[in-house]
Amino acid sequence: MVSRPTSLTNRSNLDNIRFHSSDSKSSAGSNDIKMEKYKLSDRLVLHKVGSRDAWCWPSDPTKILVIFFPWLNAKEKHITKYRELYAELGLDVLTVESKNSHFLWPPNSVRLAQHVDEVLQKNLSEYEHYICHSMSAGAYNLTVLGMCSRDKDQGTLLKKFKAIVLDSVVVGTGRAGVIKDLPSGEESNALDKMLKGVATSISSSRYVHSLVAQLSKVYFGLTKKYTLDFYEKSVDAVCNKPVLVPTLVIGSKDDQLSDAAVTEQVVKIWKSRNEFPVTLHMFDHSQHAQHYMLHKKEYTAIHRKFLDEVFSHVSFHSEGNSSYLKSKL
Repeated sequence: MVSRPTSLTNRSNLDNIRFHSSDSKSSAGSNDIKMEKYKLSDRLVLHKVGSRDAWCWPSDPTKILVIFFPWLNAKEKHITKYRELYAELGLDVLTVESKNSHFLWPPNSVRLAQHVDEVLQKNLSEYEHYICHSMSAGAYNLTVLGMCSRDKDQGTLLKKFKAIVLDSVVVGTGRAGVIKDLPSGEESNALDKMLKGVATSISSSRYVHSLVAQLSKVYFGLTKKYTLDFYEKSVDAVCNKPVLVPTLVIGSKDDQLSDAAVTEQVVKIWKSRNEFPVTLHMFDHSQHAQHYMLHKKEYTAIHRKFLDEVFSHVSFHSEGNSSYLKSKL
């Protein structure tokens, strides 16, 4: 399918940027999901859903945007599956694509976060509420977005966050760990898990994994001020300065990159503060960032239940009149 230039004059502020759009269909079960694709930049892609009929909650779905942060170098066919999870509900999805360079050189991640912030505030301002869904290292980019928003304007962007899904977050203990140690005294080196995640995104070869790990340790030693120190700051934000909105954490007990014990400890810390609702689901057996693929029915049920808890009893007020609500009435 050949993409064609388009404009959304009088529908949104998207015409302020140059982009291409194309109509696309994605099969999900027996139904076709129609979405219109807008490539906003090299790293940002917006998919607008064709129908809102499946939306069953009081809030106006035309004012809600899902911001999806996939894992490093995720393939489009995999990203599409998660996009469909929301398109089936009648929600538009903005995908923030990232590369290894965004993680390995934090200034790149900061620039990406600033770009996302700018596009959201200047070009996608019609959306008043955000659902953020991050996968694996995508949680890092989500965290950096939050850090940049707080530094820029006291978190104006974060005030639009209404729900967060954290899937397969790469966590561990020690240096750059989301917590320093486990109550059990067991070690789960966070940096090693990060490096393994980067290596896995590059190649499936064990030799390459070993080489990447060795070179990365040297690299981090030389760039500590710009890398490790920044990671320390970001993981502190995760544990001690989370966005105070309903959060769903998904993982598995046998994930080699996302330590289940560490994940459970972080959730325990969050719950002990009683500042925001947190739901944790741990699969007994699964694979990193593959929970939806391997346990689609259960994952979907967990996800829908979470959104139901977020939206069933709260109707987020939208600015101005809603043509959607008028049409439903």
